[in-house]
Formats: sequence, structure tokens, C-alpha cells
Amino acid sequence: FRCDCAGAVASRVRTVAASDVRRHVEMLATTIGDRNYQAPAGLAAAADYIERTWRAQGYEVKRYGFDVDGVRCDNIEVTLTGATRPGEIVLLGAHYDSVFDNPAANDNGSGVAALLELSRVLAGSNLDRTVRFVAFVNEEPPFFQQPLMGSRVYARMAKERGDDIKGMLALETMGRWH
Repeated sequence: FRCDCAGAVASRVRTVAASDVRRHVEMLATTIGDRNYQAPAGLAAAADYIERTWRAQGYEVKRYGFDVDGVRCDNIEVTLTGATRPGEIVLLGAHYDSVFDNPAANDNGSGVAALLELSRVLAGSNLDRTVRFVAFVNEEPPFFQQPLMGSRVYARMAKERGDDIKGMLALETMGRWH
């Protein structure tokens, strides 16, 4: 597929400041820290942070929750509806959970930071296709490639509701260890 939003994204991405990206990563990795089903308070805090950030950007936030051993796990979604082809969806996603006992600045605080900044710079844009931003849960072991992996749960739901997803960009481990 051809991304008809490439020009808009390229021109607006220049407005992202390194300090904004760093702020998101520090919130997730330092302030919140460990965030997975074994650290449910951190997982919930990360989900709440993502939701608050998107609400502040003007988006209507949807949470799609499911239970894992008594722990609430949420995929979180916001949508920028396309102007001419609103039924065609381009998905941008990142996972906000971490490996057990790990602050996960790179994997995947950096991906979530990019997701939050892309949603910010694109807010209010008039794009042809719908852009959906999704923060996935449970992408790390023991859920990786298992039925309760957040992106798999989301994909099943999207298929059931008949979403016409034309392409997906996974924002994964975008940071760099110095």
C-alpha cells in the first residue's frame, strides 16, 4: 500500500523535541518502572499515563481490557478518522509492558514515546485514511506468540469487527543504549 500520509508525517515529525520523547521514556522507565502482569500497579500506571496523554491531545480513548490471572490488561486505542477513505485503516502500534524486573526504557518505552509523539503531531490532521494508534499490552514473555499477547488479542477483535487494516507499523525498540 502507498502511505498517503507520508508528507504530512515527515513535515510534522520535525516538531518533535528530544526532550518530549525523553519525558515519556523517563515516565515509563524511571517513574513507573516495571510494568507487566507480575507488576500490576506499574502496568496500570503506564496504561493510565498513556490514556491521560492521549486525552490531553484531544483524542477519545478506548480501552479493550481482558483478564490474565486476575490482572486487568488493556490494549489502548485512539483514532484519527480519515477524510476521504475513513474505512481504510493504517495502524501504528507499540507495547507498553516490560520484561519482568526491568524498567524497559528501550523495549519498549522508546516505542511508546514515539507513538505518543506521532499522535500529538498528527492530531487534527486531515489525512485520507484513518490512522489508529494502539498501545498493546502483554507483548513480552510469557505472552509473546501466545493467545493472550496483546497484539494477537487486538488482531482477533479487529477481524471480528471487520476492520479494513491496510498496513501496520510496529514501533519497537527504537531507543539506543549508551
